[in-house]
Parts: sequence; structure tokens; C-alpha cells
Amino acid sequence: MTRRRDLRPALLSGSLMLIGACVQQPRAPTNDTVPQLSAADLQSAEHDVDAVEAQWNADLAARDAAKVTAHYFAQGFWLSEPGLPAVHDAAGLQARFATALADPNFSLVYSPQVTGVSSSDSLAYTRGDFTETLTDPASQRKTTVRGAYVTIYVATGLHTWQASEHFASSSGSAVAPGS
Repeated sequence: MTRRRDLRPALLSGSLMLIGACVQQPRAPTNDTVPQLSAADLQSAEHDVDAVEAQWNADLAARDAAKVTAHYFAQGFWLSEPGLPAVHDAAGLQARFATALADPNFSLVYSPQVTGVSSSDSLAYTRGDFTETLTDPASQRKTTVRGAYVTIYVATGLHTWQASEHFASSSGSAVAPGS
């Protein structure tokens, strides 16, 4: 009796190796494939991001809800603040700032400590401290909250940056003046 050898596993294995050899694997970006900014251009981009944060502070002080919300990237963002649910849609963002700006005690100041820009000039970040004053909903007293934040920006045009991710955490319990 002649024994037939099953060649299917060998054929399948050979076919997979052939397909694998023919499929071009994606390459991770290297310094040759990602344009690199000069040191002067990086410094200029960092200045642009710092200017965005300064304008954001001015828009908050002016209580201009439209300008404040315009600092967020319209095609997707994430806002996470202490004690509040995260916001990731335009309606939620507008409601969050409408409520905050309606509070007569509200103020919010960002103090960036570090600004960084990617060498491809497509992403940037700031990290620093914030001070927020508001009316505590439970006690109805003016309260100050201090903490730290990180904002990640996306480049949306030449010298134009919008917040894509914004995370803040309080550095402890809120402080009510006079307590």
C-alpha cells in the first residue's frame, strides 16, 4: 500500500511566507522621513503656543465663552477637570463654560511652566499650575482651587494651535477665603 503524504501544511506555510515577503511593512518614522524643525523654528513654535495660552487667559478674564471654547480642537478633544465629568463634545464644552462664566466669583488662570513642541511641528504641550476661583455649590462660598494641568495642542495651521487634550488635577482640597 502506497502512503500519500499530505502536502497541505507545507503548501500553506510556503504560501504564508510568500505573502509575507510580498507585503510591504509600514516603517516607523525616522529622522529621514519626518521633517525636522531648526532650533529657531522650534523656539518660534513654542512662542506661538505660549501666546495661545496668554490669549486663553485673556479670554477667560473677559468671560468670552465663544473665544474660550474656540481654543479647543473642534474635531475631537478631551477636557478633564477635578470633580467634574470629562467633556469631549462641543455641546458639553459650551455648557461647562456657560455655567462657569455665569458664576460671579469665577476666574481661572493658567500659569505654564513648560512648553514643548514636537520636531515635526504638529503637536505641542504645556504643563503648569492653575488657580480657579468659583462659588462652591454646597456652601455657596467663594472658593479657590489650585492644581496642575497639562494641555496637548495640535497644529491647525501656520502659527495656529488648538487644545486637543486638557487634563487638570487639584493639588488638594479647595480653600475658602476666611476659613
